[in-house]
Amino acid sequence: MKLLCRFALCIAAAAASSAQAQQSVAPAAPTDAAAPVPATRYESAFSGYQRYRDEKPAPWRDMNDAARDAGGHIGILRNATTRAAPGSGTHPAEHKK
Repeated sequence: MKLLCRFALCIAAAAASSAQAQQSVAPAAPTDAAAPVPATRYESAFSGYQRYRDEKPAPWRDMNDAARDAGGHIGILRNATTRAAPGSGTHPAEHKK
């Protein structure tokens, strides 16, 4: 019964807020040339672009040893939470030391 009362209260609150929103200023007609228009702002799609930086790969022996110690490729996937984030500059072999 409490759940039904809470649900009814939420519906009533939503209806009241919807009624208030409908009572606000009516939008101007699309053909009205004097209608107010919100200001626009241009932001380039490349504004947050960061140039690619090539990372030095880890020595292949260290990477093979890390894969072996983790239990092969499946072990690495199981332990993915302990691996370094991409671009952090660290490698799984460095975590084993």
